[in-house]
Amino acid sequence: MRSTRMFVSFAALGLVACAGADQTPTGPVEPIEPSGSQTEIAQVQEALDNSPACSTSAPEVIILRNGGTSSPDSYPGETCTAAETIDLKNYLPAGQVCQTSGATVAVIWDAAVPTTQSACQSARVIVYAWDTTTSPIVFLGSVQSFGIWTTSCAAPGININTTGIGPLQTGHSYRFAISARATASPADTRRVAFRAL
Repeated sequence: MRSTRMFVSFAALGLVACAGADQTPTGPVEPIEPSGSQTEIAQVQEALDNSPACSTSAPEVIILRNGGTSSPDSYPGETCTAAETIDLKNYLPAGQVCQTSGATVAVIWDAAVPTTQSACQSARVIVYAWDTTTSPIVFLGSVQSFGIWTTSCAAPGININTTGIGPLQTGHSYRFAISARATASPADTRRVAFRAL
């Protein structure tokens, strides 16, 4: 049986301590162009796509105005394969509540950081986004980001507002299908976090 988790933002209720409310979530959240082969990218897109199963099915999580959530360690996706679906209703950047700037809407690798170069460069986060404010809903696009290896791994992350998907508009409602994967396989999901600040 499907259950939906619902979160009400403390900022939306006026209960947030505004100092630090504009901080960017931990981890790199800048978009990175896919570095995998076309075959690898196509395999990822086969399980997470712009289909009604991902865009209009009941979500796993509903967030009112702003806030965040983390997925379980494994999420087979009841309707959108190998993805968590999140509805962000009536988006209000925390910066507007706290009179700060720098709204961040991020999809972040939330599992243990890979410790080898090959594991790091295979790790990825994926987001598909739709504006659900009007009918019919509007597909905004998709982004995939990979881990970066220098002397250690910088886990993958995406700041949606700095990609072709964003910036998100205040007062609009959105659907996100997100996934973190150790490899291109939809069976290789990892914990993924979503933050709308």
